[in-house]
Amino acid sequence: MNFRPYVLKATHGLLRALLTSPDDLDSNLRQMAGETIIGWTYGLEIQPKNDYYVETAARAVRPLFEAAIPGAFLVDSVPILKQVPDWMPFAGFKRKARKWRKLALDMVNIPYEAAKRNIEHGDTAPSFTSRSLQNMDGSRDIKLQEYIIKSTAGTMYTAGTDTTVSTIASFILGLIENPTVLKKAQEELDRVLEPNQLPTFADEDSLPYITAITKETLRWRVVTPIGTNKDISTHVHSVTVIDCLAVPHLLDVDDEYMGYRLPKGSVVVPNAW
Repeated sequence: MNFRPYVLKATHGLLRALLTSPDDLDSNLRQMAGETIIGWTYGLEIQPKNDYYVETAARAVRPLFEAAIPGAFLVDSVPILKQVPDWMPFAGFKRKARKWRKLALDMVNIPYEAAKRNIEHGDTAPSFTSRSLQNMDGSRDIKLQEYIIKSTAGTMYTAGTDTTVSTIASFILGLIENPTVLKKAQEELDRVLEPNQLPTFADEDSLPYITAITKETLRWRVVTPIGTNKDISTHVHSVTVIDCLAVPHLLDVDDEYMGYRLPKGSVVVPNAW
């Protein structure tokens, strides 16, 4: 439950940003997601715009999507290229990997060290990092435990930012295309809430229709596909969505599925919907 204040604070910030810059939807959504995740993970104060920690994490995440596309690099198909020197024409992937590694380490180390400094100075803001450090077992390897905490914290922005932005963008697209649903949702809010009041988590049980819309969004547009981009235009907005192919997996043993033989080393990209 301790993440909820971060969600509400970032959501209110998103609403203010949409009033002042409604055409910058993607950036506003990313700011909201980043503020929520980094705030809860590290207990850090996030600036409304151009935040250092959000931008550090965003720079580290961008290469992930390029690297995750099957066949994006020739070395995926010709593993022997791993042995070529960095200066050779086919070794561009090595130079990229070295640069991307530094960005990834910055994403893991910089906010974690900032959180530790705050904790040492008496900042007791609840967070994943502060709680995990407090719960370390003194009878076990402290360095290993801290490494696991830092590494786990470092994955949260990667896992949560684009998934959150994608889901909310799909939600908005769905409401644009289904105005009757939007009207019913607004009627439920008007019926449950007092004038000039914003909903909180305490109102969830009283908002079953909006809860159902949220769940339908997760079903309608699977959160973690990585297929081909597809531009969908409406009379109001143009939105990029992604075909529902799940994250690729590499088989480390021979396998069989519904009579199909899948040899070791195959890249499997399942349909996620």
